[in-house]
Amino acid sequence: MSVPDWTQVREQIARKLAEDRQMVERAQQQEQTAEDIPDLIKWLAAEHHEGRPTRMHKTLGVSEATPNFWARGVVLPSTDSVVRLCKVYDLALQDVMELWRRSRSRRGK
Repeated sequence: MSVPDWTQVREQIARKLAEDRQMVERAQQQEQTAEDIPDLIKWLAAEHHEGRPTRMHKTLGVSEATPNFWARGVVLPSTDSVVRLCKVYDLALQDVMELWRRSRSRRGK
C-alpha cells in the first residue's frame, strides 16, 4: 500500500474548491441576468449538463430536441414542463412562471 502524495492531494482539493467557487459565482450572475426562458434553459444546461440543452431531455422526460428548441426560443415549454423544470432543478415556480410570461409576451403571443 503506497502513501499518498499530500502535496498533490492538497492541490487537487484547492482546484476543486476554486472550481466550486467559480460555479457559484456564475450561477449568481446568471440568476441576476436571466431575462427569459431561453436564458434559464441555457444556464441550467451549463450548470447541470455540460452546456448541452439536449442532455436535459432524460431528466425532464421530453424528446431530445425539445430543450434545445427551448434554449433557442423556437418554442416555449408547456406549463406542465415548467412545473417539471422547477421540481427537477429545485427552482421557484413563481419566478420561472414570470420568465415564461415574459418570454411569451416577447414572442407576441
